[in-house]
Amino acid sequence: MSDIVMGDTEFKLSESLVGHESDVRGVTELSDGRIATASRDRTVKIWEKKGGKYVVQATLFHHEHFANCVLRRQDAAGCFTGSHDKKAFALDGDGNPVQVYEGHEKPVNSLSLTADGDLVTGSWDGSAKVWNVESGVCKHTLPGHVHAVCVLGLPNGDVLTGSQDKELKLWRNGQLVQKIPNAHGDIIRELAVIPELGVVSCSNDESLKVWTFDLEPLQTLTGHSGYVYSCACIGLDHYVSGGDDMTVKIWQDGTCIQTIEHPGAVWSVAVCSNGDIITGCSDSVTRVFTRDSSRRASDDVLAEYMEICSAVRTKSHSKVGQLELDKLPSVDTIFSTPGKKDGEVKVFRNGPTAEAYQWDASKAQWDKIGDVTDTDDSSASDSVGVHFEGDKFFPGGLYDRMFDVDLGDGLIRRIPWRYGDNALLAAERFLQREEMDRAMYIEQIADFLRVNDRPRTTPMLGMQTSTEPTAPVQRSAPARPSVPVATPSSAKSFPISSFLTFDAGNLDAIFNKISEFNQKLKQEPAREKFSISELELRQLSVLVDVLKDKARYHLSSFNESDEKVLHEKLLAWPSDVIFPALDLLRLYVLHPKSEAQYKGLSRGLDIWTRVQRCLSAPDCSVNSWLLALRYLANMFDLPTNKQAMIHRRSQTLDVLSAAFKMDNKNVRVALATVLLNYATTFDEAPDQDSKLQCLSALAELLSSEKDPEATFRGLVGLGTLIYKDESIRDVAKQLQLVTSLDGLQCLQTSSPETEKVKRVSAEIKQILQ
Repeated sequence: MSDIVMGDTEFKLSESLVGHESDVRGVTELSDGRIATASRDRTVKIWEKKGGKYVVQATLFHHEHFANCVLRRQDAAGCFTGSHDKKAFALDGDGNPVQVYEGHEKPVNSLSLTADGDLVTGSWDGSAKVWNVESGVCKHTLPGHVHAVCVLGLPNGDVLTGSQDKELKLWRNGQLVQKIPNAHGDIIRELAVIPELGVVSCSNDESLKVWTFDLEPLQTLTGHSGYVYSCACIGLDHYVSGGDDMTVKIWQDGTCIQTIEHPGAVWSVAVCSNGDIITGCSDSVTRVFTRDSSRRASDDVLAEYMEICSAVRTKSHSKVGQLELDKLPSVDTIFSTPGKKDGEVKVFRNGPTAEAYQWDASKAQWDKIGDVTDTDDSSASDSVGVHFEGDKFFPGGLYDRMFDVDLGDGLIRRIPWRYGDNALLAAERFLQREEMDRAMYIEQIADFLRVNDRPRTTPMLGMQTSTEPTAPVQRSAPARPSVPVATPSSAKSFPISSFLTFDAGNLDAIFNKISEFNQKLKQEPAREKFSISELELRQLSVLVDVLKDKARYHLSSFNESDEKVLHEKLLAWPSDVIFPALDLLRLYVLHPKSEAQYKGLSRGLDIWTRVQRCLSAPDCSVNSWLLALRYLANMFDLPTNKQAMIHRRSQTLDVLSAAFKMDNKNVRVALATVLLNYATTFDEAPDQDSKLQCLSALAELLSSEKDPEATFRGLVGLGTLIYKDESIRDVAKQLQLVTSLDGLQCLQTSSPETEKVKRVSAEIKQILQ
């Protein structure tokens, strides 16, 4: 808590910290004055001051999913972090993980420290846990909450918790000693200590409340017009809060004395030792605000910030017809108008049309993402579209709607939506992103999207309103499927939800083979132009070293210049020498940082085109086919890469048709694996044409397959494909696949490998009969 009290000046923007690619969910000042931020882009960033400005000192990849919260360590210059991956970490001052805290069954969303220095974690699993910081041993589990739990260590050693049950619970030595029912009218989101007085809490009921340490209510602060996500103490009776209404509010003596506009929901607020405040926003930006005139941003920057906030406020109420085309920059100026940050959206005039473009900083170019068009419904409030920054499951760009989803656990989730989108696909992506129970929610969410696939005021799923249709989410039982599915309960082999990959490889041998072939190219005048330089070979060795250190995949990253050697040089090699490059590529796409190549509108088009060109070459070798197929199989391992495969499913399945003529056992197993992985994804991309294309490919594979392992993988893919879809089962019956299963060639001999084939074949027959 700062010693600064109310002064003569208001808080003004000091600095914007740009670098995250998604919502900033947690912010804190470290003990040495640096700032740590946690984001839904799965990273934690450490920011240090250089030349009076914050710059990224380190980007940390130790979490496997969204980073939800961050807390500074008292005993060191590092921090604690919590994530959607159900883990919390202790990091040293350099950002290296020094301890992991595992035991929660759902995401970790809140962190605090006790007076004794123990770590307290709150989770979506309805519990809090107290951990020994050094050993990582759980000392106490504090149960009995509902969904997400916020936690706070008190000066006397007790622990205070809040959750969706609206109760404050006080714990001592792992035992519940006091609780306050209906402490708030809705979900309690965050708690903060007020030294020498008590605590302040904030809630989805749009209020803050002040309590003594004995949990006697002292004050209620109202003024927000949306959920209050975060609160912190500036001084005695002096607080800061942030929420879904896109504001930060400063409170003193029970009154809101300042409102600070933001361009998005404010997920997290923190107070610095010098009195500045830090905010984490849904627009991916961390901001620092100050009362010190020497640290304020320039007047131009302040004016620009206010314009951004104003534009966001009015955007959803604007209409394309109200845009003054004459005042928009001409599309002719696009090449001389660089973007200010990656992902920025700008509208240009192209004749009578307003076109939206998004800035791709990696390519230093504007990519068109759509036309800004009017709607026939004059009452629509979002006619110009809503810009979504993009994530691993939904690409960035302009959407017609942004649906708020409240499933009752206190977190507002958003589904970007374009009119005419596939509702089931959007619902599936949403549930996968949020790691939620598919069987329970898929049909409810999909039905809601179908019903609201037209312009109207944006509803909130799960909340009753007088003007919007609602889709209350029932938690008591799984959602009813839209079509009765007569699937036998005895089926044990499918459907599967995980993907098969080929992750074994000798990177040293691969690098040596690339070096050997490179030397060969240099000695052939006609093909010397394909060779790489010694510098590029050294750059490639750096990339290989990163891939070899699997234990540090959560921390390591690639240099863009090193990646270009692989993607732009090696993948352009002639087809007779390209196979070690494909072998390196298949291992590269298993590294989390490879996803950067497959995000955005292109989804790795250049890489895919080079691989396709290789496979289409008449002299493509068996080795190249094998490693290209294994690369395609491995692409399903990471979410963004998988979405690229789903996006190009039709073209990829067309290319694979040539592989059916090959009789190499390893090629056939790799081919079956790609088809199996595709079958597993088609609930996410449920267009019938792609399903039928995959069904046809699996039928062709099984009709001539002799290898038991390839047959087994093909059968599991077939079972997964037909398990839930009655129309696909009908087609499978028309194709007389039951008869085909009776004639599987691999069953002509008996072996341990064929037993599993018989079992899966019998399960498929039971479904088809």
